[in-house]
Amino acid sequence: MDIHIHSKNISSGMLILSILGFFASLLASLTNSNVKMMLLNVNEPHDKGRIFSIFNLTDSLGTGIGKFVGGVISISLGSLVVAMKISHIFGFYVQYFCLCCTGTLKQT
Repeated sequence: MDIHIHSKNISSGMLILSILGFFASLLASLTNSNVKMMLLNVNEPHDKGRIFSIFNLTDSLGTGIGKFVGGVISISLGSLVVAMKISHIFGFYVQYFCLCCTGTLKQT
């Protein structure tokens, strides 16, 4: 039994995957900077240090706890793919919540 690999299909698939990965990482990196700019714009100067320390603490805790919960889910369900699908579902809820929060601040 011979297995033939066509280099044209693999190279074009890797190119498409690389381009999609580039744009996905570009868009994912925008979230953190947008949240920081929002915190700068809506808080008083004397409160910014405290606000940023709380933001950085919750961001770091969320990253650590999120990886732990993702690992527990993938081990308990037996598949990393299922854990990723669950995380995407929660991601849509978070995006919907952020969309609902737009326009709730009073203009000064």
